[in-house]
Amino acid sequence: MEKSADVVQVNVRLPRVLHRKLGADARRNKRSFNAELVHRLQSSSSPASTPSEDIARLAATEAVELTLQRLGIQPKG
Repeated sequence: MEKSADVVQVNVRLPRVLHRKLGADARRNKRSFNAELVHRLQSSSSPASTPSEDIARLAATEAVELTLQRLGIQPKG
């Protein structure tokens, strides 16, 4: 955890249903409620991927599809 000087306390109002869902998710992920919220906020504020990662993923997918096609295997989906 970060030093207390680097942490800001925030009071947030949540709908009861959302609070219960987050609590259940936190237990399932073996995190405290606070750690679950911090994890989700950090995940949502980070870019999912960079353009170069997207291009690499697309190239890899196309290479796999081409290989399957050459082997006469039909991809599922």
